[in-house]
Amino acid sequence: MDLDNYNLDLLKQKPFKLLLDVWTEARIETQKIPNRQSLSIHKIVSLVPNFVVFEYENDEFYVRLQGQEMTDRIDKNMKDQSVASLMVPSLRDEANQILKSLLTEVKGCVMLFDTEYTSGKHSLVSSLFIPINNNDGELKCLVGVYNPLETLDFGKKTHLTQSGSKVFKALYFDLPTP
Repeated sequence: MDLDNYNLDLLKQKPFKLLLDVWTEARIETQKIPNRQSLSIHKIVSLVPNFVVFEYENDEFYVRLQGQEMTDRIDKNMKDQSVASLMVPSLRDEANQILKSLLTEVKGCVMLFDTEYTSGKHSLVSSLFIPINNNDGELKCLVGVYNPLETLDFGKKTHLTQSGSKVFKALYFDLPTP
């Protein structure tokens, strides 16, 4: 695994580029951040299997929407559960701070992290997260898409899929302006 190969050029690849393009188109007039209901599901239908919506409440992020391929891959429906519950304890605070900073600094982020699946597969995963207003117009949500990059190895089967030991990279970027 050569992490130097993974940088913000990932934003030019289909899953990330498509989500960012649709997010940009969903803004109304001079709106910096679009509302969740403004996203055209028809334009991101190819992303839906790996699409997520997180909402920030009580100092934690909760899964509000999770694509079926992601559900199948992690062997769990996370709807209305804390994002942190999917992570090893040592990663929870760091990941929560990264996600929270996207709302406070109004930025996007490509994250690279490892995941150990119930099957024993250990993979490097990339994800794009960008802020979006909830249905009430409050900046409390993130939309994202997951993109598994490479298999690192195979270990023993586990009872629970968890994000691994660390975030390898958090690549922040400024959002397109209206």
